[in-house]
Amino acid sequence: MNTINKIEKNDKINQNAKDNKIDKKLKLLLSAKHLFATKGFEKTSIRDIANHAQVNSSMISYYFGGKSGLIPAIFDAFFPKKSGQLKIVNPEDQLENIIRTIILLRKQDSELVDFLHREITSNENMAIILPYIEPFWIDVRALLVEGKKVGVFKFNSIEVAFKYIQASMSYPYHLNLLNTDSKTQALSHEFVDELVQLVMKGMR
Repeated sequence: MNTINKIEKNDKINQNAKDNKIDKKLKLLLSAKHLFATKGFEKTSIRDIANHAQVNSSMISYYFGGKSGLIPAIFDAFFPKKSGQLKIVNPEDQLENIIRTIILLRKQDSELVDFLHREITSNENMAIILPYIEPFWIDVRALLVEGKKVGVFKFNSIEVAFKYIQASMSYPYHLNLLNTDSKTQALSHEFVDELVQLVMKGMR
C-alpha cells in the first residue's frame, strides 16, 4: 500500500470513528430527552437511557460525566440559541419575534418543552436550566420597559405585563391536557398567529 492510499484509509477510519461517536452521543441525548419528558429526570435511570438508546451505559459517564451532565448537553443541542446581547431597535417587532419563537418551540420539539415544564413545575435541576431560559425573559422585560418608555406599549404595570406574557407563552405547553381542536393541538399557523396577536394587543 502506497503512502497516499494509507493516508486516505486512515482518514476514512478516523472519520468513521468520529461519526460513530457522534451517533452514540446523539442517540443518548435523544433518548434522555424523550425519557426525561415522559418519566421525569428523577424516575429515569442511566440504564433506562442506555437501553432506549441501545448504547452501553458506560458511555453516559464517558460523554457526559453522569446523568446530570445530560441536562446541559440536551439544552446545548436542542434549545434555541440567543445570539449576543439584545440591541433594541423596534420593541414591538422584537417582542413579537421572541413570543413566536418560544410558542413554536412546542411544535418543533415537544419533548424538550415537556421536560422543561416538568423541571419548572417541580423545581428540579433549575440551577442547571436557568442559564438557558433566563436570557429570553431578560430580553422580554427589557423590551417591555423600552416599549413603555417610547409609548408603543400602553400597559400600566411592567410586572403585570411580564406575567401576562409568561402565562400566554406557557399556555401551549398544556394543550395535551385540554380538549382542543386539531388545529390548536397541532399549533397551526393560524392558531400561533392569533395567539401572538392577542398577546401583543394586550401590550398596546
